[in-house]
Order: sequence, then structure tokens, then C-alpha cells
Amino acid sequence: QYHSGVANAAPQGTPLTYLPGEEQPQQQQQEGAGAGQVGVFSDALCEVKFRVSPSAFFQVNNGATCLLYNTVGRMAGVGPGSLLLDVCCGTGTIGLTLAKQVAAVIGVDNVETAIADARVNAQLNGITNATFVCDTAESAMEALLQEHAHKYEHVVAVVDPPRPGLHRSVLRALLACAALKRLVFVACNPDTLVLNAGLLCAKYRPDGAAGGGGGRGGRGRHGRQVDALPPMAPYTPFRPTQVACFDLFPHTKHVEVVLLLER
Repeated sequence: QYHSGVANAAPQGTPLTYLPGEEQPQQQQQEGAGAGQVGVFSDALCEVKFRVSPSAFFQVNNGATCLLYNTVGRMAGVGPGSLLLDVCCGTGTIGLTLAKQVAAVIGVDNVETAIADARVNAQLNGITNATFVCDTAESAMEALLQEHAHKYEHVVAVVDPPRPGLHRSVLRALLACAALKRLVFVACNPDTLVLNAGLLCAKYRPDGAAGGGGGRGGRGRHGRQVDALPPMAPYTPFRPTQVACFDLFPHTKHVEVVLLLER
């Protein structure tokens, strides 16, 4: 991709040049690995096959990622009657690796190519109980929870946001869904995890404030502004009960954190 700015990822629509490698077998293309696109590649994770487009996110350390996803599944405590919400789902990796354990998976992501991959990946693996929505989590979350949460005996959310963390409207929607008792937070940025988890675990206040006065929020331990939640109806806050860390990028300062929140 050709991009002259400075960013974690090139913006959508950035020109992409395809550098062809070995020709894929025709059968593999027909099964969805190519699916009419150039530049996509195929991989397997936790015995699930995935197609990945150039602009879609996919973890690079398969062995450690599979251990991480197994931990996510254990913490989620899902079962045959569970609805699993895969928030910021990318190519569907978390939801699809857990799909056989639950009644339904609903994934949300705002990257069109990633959602297209997720739908193809469900087909590749014969998974029929997974639905993927192309939208921002802040736009879609409240409506999805209101429409689907009451249909299942157990509702679990797994959130795997980019480094800036979750938008406060997503946090509000998660808190407002009384049926949601377990939330597994996968974080690549411990700083924003602390800020998001602080709001999810904060005692209810009618003005929506969390830590600061007058609904303005407060300062985190690193001096960053902690956004307050918008005013909302009373809710039961979450509490942290388990945490695990994974070294997906050895010899760097980065660590992936998995935090279980319950209420």
C-alpha cells in the first residue's frame, strides 16, 4: 500500500499493489481462499481455516494466538445456549474458533474487507450459526444487544479493540444490557484497557461520571483524560475476576492482555 502519512494502518482506499507469488490451486480458489480477489492469503488457527485480505487484521503469532483464544473461550464460559458477541471481530477469528461451543455468534467490525473475509471463513469451515455486521461498534452495539440478547439464556461479549480502546458509547451499551454477565476484554494496549475497564467497573452515578465530578471524568494514572460515560439508567458495574498476559511479540515491550469482567 502507498501511504505518505504516519499511522498504525493505512486509511481505507489507499492504493494497493499486488505482488504475485506462487499460483494457488484452482480448487483452493473455488473454495474461498481466493474468492475472486487478488492479494488474499490463507492460514489456519486453532484448526479453523481463514482467508485474510491485505487490509484485514490477523495475528501473526499463530501458536501464541491459539493459546490466547483458548483462554478467551475458557474465561467466556460459553455453552450451547450462549450468544457470543465478537466486538471488533476482524476476519472472525475469535467468534469462529468458538462457534461450535455456542448457539450463535454475532461479529461486528467496520472494515468491509475483514467482514467479507469473516463471512467467507464461516463458509470455509461449515459454520452456519455466525452472522457478521459491517458497522462501527459505537453505531451497532446498542441495537444488536436490544434485538438479540433476550433470545438466549446466556450472553457473553468478547471485545478486541484497536489500540485506542472502545468508544464510550460501546461501554454504555455493554453496561446497559442486564443479560450480559461476562465480558472478556482482549487488549493490545494496557493503558487504554485500564481506562475502559475503569469505566466498566465504576459505581453507577446518575450524572455518568466515573472518578471525576460533574460528569467530566478524571485523570488516569498516566495523566490521560478519562472520558465519563453519558448519563444513563442505573446499571450493575462489572468487576475484574481473572487476567492473563501473552507475549505475542517476543523481544519487544508489547504484551497482549486478556481480562475477564463479571457481574
